[in-house]
Amino acid sequence: MPDTFQGSILPPIRTALAEQIGTKDATLPFTASREYWLYWHTLDDAFRTALESISAGTAAIQELQDSVSDLEDAVANLVRSGTHAGRLAVPAGTLPINALWIETDRSNVIYQIEPSDAPTWVYVAGTMYATLSPDQRPADLGARDAGFDFRSTDSDPLYGARQFLWSGATWVEVTPSVQIATGTAPDVPLAIMMQDIPGCSLTLMRAGRYLITGCFALQLSGAGDAGQFLYGHVSLNGSTVPAPQSAFVVGAIGTGGTHTMQWSYTAPTAAVIAKLQARKTGGTGSSVAYASACVISALWIGP
Repeated sequence: MPDTFQGSILPPIRTALAEQIGTKDATLPFTASREYWLYWHTLDDAFRTALESISAGTAAIQELQDSVSDLEDAVANLVRSGTHAGRLAVPAGTLPINALWIETDRSNVIYQIEPSDAPTWVYVAGTMYATLSPDQRPADLGARDAGFDFRSTDSDPLYGARQFLWSGATWVEVTPSVQIATGTAPDVPLAIMMQDIPGCSLTLMRAGRYLITGCFALQLSGAGDAGQFLYGHVSLNGSTVPAPQSAFVVGAIGTGGTHTMQWSYTAPTAAVIAKLQARKTGGTGSSVAYASACVISALWIGP
């Protein structure tokens, strides 16, 4: 039998290589000894097994290379970047589900292919920064773009630092804003007719719902005004909001102080003018609104 050592096949070196067939007749042919024949047979089987293993390993390596190549292609298609027009030129059905596209010409906003019977691009994240004057908000958005975030970069404070979200059908402004104006001298002698309080005027920057607050500094003065009412009103686009939606003072001469009132108002458009006014119900005294202590503010709540 061939000798083996640690998995190696060793020739039977203590055995003759060949033996004579039949009798010890020099004319008869020789053949391999039994031990060497078994050695060569075992060696042949080992070579065949090794070749089969090498062939199987080569096939496995090729299969792995093919898998890596497929994975590289999938990764390359899973996250892509380019212009907005470039994304629209790529049919969503040709890329993997959940693939991402970064729009390089719209501040790197991100779109994703949504799984459905008809795969389609949907907006998922990112903010576009551009000017509002001229208006660079995208004009080609639809229902799949809902939530698209746009923020203005204008230097003009009327247009700058404003934020809009696309509802799926229209732009909705969501910029937080508070406008405040403080009155200026001179003080206002009150009369039965409505008097504007100097300085207490705001131009509302956009349409939507506002909480408007008026702070009035009113005082009853002069014997002729005893018992009269002093009112503080707000005028919106030239129309005064009447009592009881007003601040008021009533009492003896010398009665007065700072009084506040709030109004909920929905501006139909931008550029509505809101201003504070004051009046008294009658009397011949010298009641007054201290303009420099009066303040108007407008808090934009939403569209």
